[in-house]
Amino acid sequence: MEESHLELGRPLTDGVRAALSIVKRTQPKTPLEFLDFAVLQRMLAEILKDPAWKQEAHVSLEKVLTSQKEDGAIIYSDQFPNEEMTLQAVERLVLLSRFEQFVKEPTQKALHFLASSADNRLSKLAKAYLALLDQESPCPPLKEAIQGLKREEALKVLTILHVASKDPVYLTEAHTLLNGVKEETQSLLEILVWKNSGYSVDFYPQEFSIRMKLARSLALDAPPFELAGVLGYVMGEQHRGFAESATSALGDFSPFIDEKVNPTHSITGDSIVLGARGAVHQEVDGLLYLGRITEHAPEEDKFGYAIQVDATFPHVVLIAGMRGSGKSYTLGVLAEELARTDIGIGVIIVDPLGVFWSMKLPNSDAGERKLIEKWHLVPNGHPEKVKVFIPLGYYEEYPEESKDAPFAIAPTELEAGDWAFMFKIDLQSPMGLLLRQAVIRVQKGYQSAREGSTILVPGKGEKYTIRDDRMHLN
Repeated sequence: MEESHLELGRPLTDGVRAALSIVKRTQPKTPLEFLDFAVLQRMLAEILKDPAWKQEAHVSLEKVLTSQKEDGAIIYSDQFPNEEMTLQAVERLVLLSRFEQFVKEPTQKALHFLASSADNRLSKLAKAYLALLDQESPCPPLKEAIQGLKREEALKVLTILHVASKDPVYLTEAHTLLNGVKEETQSLLEILVWKNSGYSVDFYPQEFSIRMKLARSLALDAPPFELAGVLGYVMGEQHRGFAESATSALGDFSPFIDEKVNPTHSITGDSIVLGARGAVHQEVDGLLYLGRITEHAPEEDKFGYAIQVDATFPHVVLIAGMRGSGKSYTLGVLAEELARTDIGIGVIIVDPLGVFWSMKLPNSDAGERKLIEKWHLVPNGHPEKVKVFIPLGYYEEYPEESKDAPFAIAPTELEAGDWAFMFKIDLQSPMGLLLRQAVIRVQKGYQSAREGSTILVPGKGEKYTIRDDRMHLN
């Protein structure tokens, strides 16, 4: 069975868009923020194959590197007032040195400064990074490399030294430090090695399960430098060949499909009918118009052909695409066409985003109207056929033109299992059993002992409220 890339693909374009949003919409202020931006811009240049982002990265770097002391170090009080901040800056420069040779010299000078630090952790991390940047710098002996470090710090140093030397002794020691389940330890180590290599594609995990675990852990709302991990993931998948179409969709991208398609044509020969049965489709009332083909083909060019769907037969339809590509718009067109053809098929759309009410009105967006007119179409609304129902609790918040009536679900329509599902309660747990008992008592009634006497409380049948349920739970 081939690998499914569905769950891997979502962070690809979303990750690139998140990075683009940061570098386009915010302005760095501190030297560390300029380095964060340089990292994202340089990685975007690699992903999008756009030299303009490389130039942007150079501009960001100049804000920091041109302010160096005469000895070339980036250590001085007005930018990085302490060794900890200097290490953070160096970690970003180490990553950038993978792409830019001119960054190496000032980074090495800063690392030599940190290597002489009285802080054991900073000193050992600096020595590990020096070995990573300069092949002539010797890797420290194993025990010396991690002596006095906490486990997390030791793991970082060991994985950096493994990347620098390719010596398995460092990775073996890291495995020993983790001392966990073999499979989980291996996946964690592979991710750590890749991360501490500066997200190098040469160390990107190969196992599908590890890559899936990595994809699920990505945070698209992370701070800029952590977002570099998301871009590193995109670069890793791109290197494997899975991300090319996803990332290219942000720029110019013309997909190439080499599988020949033999679509069914309408009887008039100027449209393609999806879901039709039979070699030649006869004209029927249930043809839904989706749009026209806007691409040319070297053979059997169908440019300008209408695309229709035969709604006289049931179909299972998947509408897929990247965010903003028009999935909801396409679904809206299908619903509008079903309303227009009036073939007796009703449409129910559960719309948590609140976008489909606009089917009541003709297209008002200037860009949309321009495209519609270009293809000699007329924008139409369906105010008589589209009815929008808003939850009762939110009804007053919506403008009049976007709603028709409120709706609510009566408590009597829910069984005990429905309540348990809604509140995420196990129906067989003590709380679930109590919930079931409360619903039954409200419906059928019960006896209550009060002040030495027994009172018969009549049931409310199918006319009870949430307040009644709450009262009997209490």
